[in-house]
Amino acid sequence: MVKRFLLLLLLCLSLTFPALAHDTLMVDMLSCGETDMQENYLQVSLPLDGPENVTLWVTDENGQLVYQRAYGVCEGYFCSESIYLRLSGQSCTYQVYVQAGETTLPLTVHRGMQRLYDNRACSTGYPLRSLNGSSSWMSVTFLDLRQLTGGSMTVDVHASNAHTLGQVTFSLRDGYLSATLLPDPASDLTLSRASLQVALTAVDVSSLGTKHFHGLSGTLSEGVWVGDAPYAAVFLSLTVSYAPSHLPGSPQVFLPGQEEIYRNMQNYTEQESNG
Repeated sequence: MVKRFLLLLLLCLSLTFPALAHDTLMVDMLSCGETDMQENYLQVSLPLDGPENVTLWVTDENGQLVYQRAYGVCEGYFCSESIYLRLSGQSCTYQVYVQAGETTLPLTVHRGMQRLYDNRACSTGYPLRSLNGSSSWMSVTFLDLRQLTGGSMTVDVHASNAHTLGQVTFSLRDGYLSATLLPDPASDLTLSRASLQVALTAVDVSSLGTKHFHGLSGTLSEGVWVGDAPYAAVFLSLTVSYAPSHLPGSPQVFLPGQEEIYRNMQNYTEQESNG
C-alpha cells in the first residue's frame, strides 16, 4: 500500500514539470481551506478512501466558471494537473472545488504577484530626470537642514517605479544626517544594499545617482556628517526583494516644497561662490 501511494505521488509530481515545479503551488485539499498564492500554477491533491468519481472546478471572484474537469473514477490518491490561475490586477481571489463521490471540498486561493527580487527603491521628493535629464524614474529628497535640526522628516519610499514600499525618516542630530527605513510590514522586505549620496551644494546635485558623484556618501547604519550646512539633497538608493501583492501603488514622487528648497540651495551656492 505504501509503495503504491509513493508511486502515485511521484506520478502526481511529474505532472508539474510542464509548468515548472518552482512556479506551481501544491495544496492538499484535506488539510487546507485557504491559501495565498504567488505562483502561476496550482496543483491540488486529495487522499481517497476508495474508488471515487472526482470532479474539479474553479470560479473567479465574480462566481464565473474559469476551469472544470471531470476525472472519472480515481482510487487511493487524486492529484490534478497544474492549473493556470491568471492574475488580474495586483491580486484576485479564486474558489477551487474538488468533489469526490458525495463530498465537496472548497479551497479559497488569494492570487497575488510573485515576489520581486533585487529591485531598486529610493525616497521620494524630486525626480532625478528633472535634475540631470536622465530617463531614470528614481528621485532625491531635498532637505532644509535648518528646519530639520533636532527633528525629522518622513517621506514615502518608491520601489520598482510601481509600489510604495514604506517610508524613510531623515533626522539631524549634532551635525549628523541619518536615514531610518520604515518598511510596510506587508512588503516582507529583504534589504540587500543601501547607500546614501548627500549633496550640500547645487553644484553636486546634477551628479546624484551617478558614478561621477563627488559629494558625501554613507549607509543606513551610519550618519553622514553635514556640519552646519543649511541644505542637503539626498539620494537614498536601495536594492530590495519584496512581496508586492498587498502594497499600495506608486506614491507621489514630486513632493510639495521641494522646488523651493532646491531654489534656496541654488541661491545659497551662488552666494558662497561669489564670496
